[in-house]
Amino acid sequence: MTSGQTAEHEDFVELLNQLRAMVARATTEAEARVVTSRISQVTRAYKAKHGIGVPQTLAEQAQELDPGFRNRPHLAHLSERISQAVKDVENGQNRMLAVSMPPRHGKSTLISKYGPVWLLRKHPEWSIVTASHDGGLVGEWAKADRQIIENKPSLGIVLAQDGGAGSHWETVEGGGLRAVSWRGPLTGRGAKVLIIDDPVANFV
Repeated sequence: MTSGQTAEHEDFVELLNQLRAMVARATTEAEARVVTSRISQVTRAYKAKHGIGVPQTLAEQAQELDPGFRNRPHLAHLSERISQAVKDVENGQNRMLAVSMPPRHGKSTLISKYGPVWLLRKHPEWSIVTASHDGGLVGEWAKADRQIIENKPSLGIVLAQDGGAGSHWETVEGGGLRAVSWRGPLTGRGAKVLIIDDPVANFV
């Protein structure tokens, strides 16, 4: 750790100790629940910021979620390029990647299906948009991602109670996923990450 990271970790530990002391002093169950929720939120944010417990690459995330996922050489290369691009964005740079692979080679499964889960584990405050000529397909992936998150609390992603459903949902940190067709309602809606998957139908 650098000196700055050490100081941040010490501040994190001190805050947790203060919150735990507040739980111990709580006079009602409701009060204890509020502080316990705050502990979970602080811990989740710290882990997300420092990548603790989060796979280092997108391919590793895909394998964690799907034991049958096969990380073939072309997908491993794609995963490494995407992972590096995310690191660049985390450091304040803009990155745009164009991916060209034959159909049925796994690029959409890796990027559009598992990508949002991996990104939101790292940065639950990021807003992500997936767009395609087939809004139904990206909508199904968004629903599948929501189900994965709901069924796996260990991922550390917490959905907002009123954060939407189906093809549009949000995290408690204000990030989330919106899936639309390429001709869908994107005007006025910003995104930290924009994933455009097959914008033209039947184009090879």
